[in-house]
Amino acid sequence: MTATVNHQIGTIVRAAKQCLADVMREAEGAEPDGLRFEEIERSDDDRFWKVTLSYVVPVASQSPFPGLEAFAPKYKRVFKVVHVDDSNRGLAIKLRE
Repeated sequence: MTATVNHQIGTIVRAAKQCLADVMREAEGAEPDGLRFEEIERSDDDRFWKVTLSYVVPVASQSPFPGLEAFAPKYKRVFKVVHVDDSNRGLAIKLRE
C-alpha cells in the first residue's frame, strides 16, 4: 500500500472511532471503554467503508457454582461495524454478530 492509501485508511478509522464515541456519549452518557480497531473493508457496491471496532463492557457474574465467581469473565468484547463514506461521515452503526 502506498502512503496515501495508508493515510486515507487511518483517517477513515479515526472517523469511525469518533462516530461511535459520539453516538455512545450521546445515547449512554459514556464513551466506549477499550475501543479498538479490528478490520476495514470496502462495501460490495463500493459506496462506503465498513470499519469493525470493538470495546469492552462489564458482565454480571452468573456462575452456577458458589465460590467460582472470581474465575468468571468480568468483561466481554462487543463488536460494531461503522459505515463511513468517502467524506469521512458516519452513515450507520451495526452490531457485528
